Amino acid sequence: YSVLYDNVDKTIPIYENLINTYPDDPEYLLYLGSTYGIQARVALATKNWIQVIYSGYKGYSFTHKAHQINPDLKDAFMPIGLMEFYSCMASPPVKIAAKVLGIAPDCEKGILHLQYAVNGGGYSRIEASNALTYIYLYFLNDPNTALKYITPISDEHPENPFFAALKGEALARSGNFIDLDKFYPHLELLSQNGPFLQRNETELKIKYIRAIESFSNNDIQSTIEFTSWIIDNYHMEFDWLLGKAHLLRGKCYDLLDNRDKAVKDYKITTKLEN
Repeated sequence: YSVLYDNVDKTIPIYENLINTYPDDPEYLLYLGSTYGIQARVALATKNWIQVIYSGYKGYSFTHKAHQINPDLKDAFMPIGLMEFYSCMASPPVKIAAKVLGIAPDCEKGILHLQYAVNGGGYSRIEASNALTYIYLYFLNDPNTALKYITPISDEHPENPFFAALKGEALARSGNFIDLDKFYPHLELLSQNGPFLQRNETELKIKYIRAIESFSNNDIQSTIEFTSWIIDNYHMEFDWLLGKAHLLRGKCYDLLDNRDKAVKDYKITTKLEN
């Protein structure tokens, strides 16, 4: 995070000088907005929700100016849509802060703008597709639509383990276990490549996909084993998957009438404040 912040501090004045020199070029405004977006990304990882809105607002304002100069600049739609959706889904204090700063908390509009970015075919097409996958998979509980957005970019970038994991989960959540079984060997291969944290994250997600499949097949013991492995071997930057593992394991304990263990998992989930 320190490295990211340090490089952001070095990058911002470069774009500010370029904007002063070329005030009518929307791309420099867009890139400056995207640089502030990196700050928002770090704030999101550290659960500094108000800082997410502040840095996000800085990015949003420059991106919005770029959009006003060139309404056909498709890449501008990704950060705009992301902030609109994030502020819409945020807690009431964060939502109020967003409104005060001029960000419209609007889930439908946010999704529409992200779709513009995907269909526009610009640089942000991939990240917009990734964002829409998360939205449909985790917020709107629509894995079939998530699969529609993740499949093209996963197939386009077959060595990207994070896209592959999202595709695998969307297949599991949509009950498409035949295609999932065919996809597992590719996922397992990806979990063996790259540095430790990348391998760990990929393996954690594979275990969660297998937990979903086991739970769907009413194999409660296997689900507990997979989710327990996730909990015991967790090194991911974000802890949302840790919360989902505790929640799913808690459901299993409830089905086994082990209410004390279930409540313990549920309490851990709520304390993660996701």
